[in-house]
Amino acid sequence: MTKKKTGRPLRDFDASTFEQLCFVQCTVDEIELILRTDQRTVDKWCKRHYDIDFSTAYKRFSSGGKSSLRRDQYKLARKNASMGIWLGKQWLGQRDIPQEIEAFNGKLASLFDMIKEMKTEKDFKSTHTA
Repeated sequence: MTKKKTGRPLRDFDASTFEQLCFVQCTVDEIELILRTDQRTVDKWCKRHYDIDFSTAYKRFSSGGKSSLRRDQYKLARKNASMGIWLGKQWLGQRDIPQEIEAFNGKLASLFDMIKEMKTEKDFKSTHTA
């Protein structure tokens, strides 16, 4: 006599569908919705199918999507200045000069102009009063 299996049958998913969902950076909620299951079930499936947990599998399969997105952003930055600026800030640590520094530079320039005017007035008075 054979022993009858008990419990719910194991869920199985299409591996390429799961990998593509990770590749296009789907959230956990979106993966659950598309596969019509919950994260615990997906995690158990990943352990059976890949021998790793869900978060490790997600990192592995989403990295290809990140590089693809990065490549597209570089292409777009060639045509779109704002994309180039954004990439420079995000990846190269570039930043805009804060407005306070610009205001300070403006005040400093005004101060230099005032000093020049005072000097020229003094020179004018000294040459014309004698």
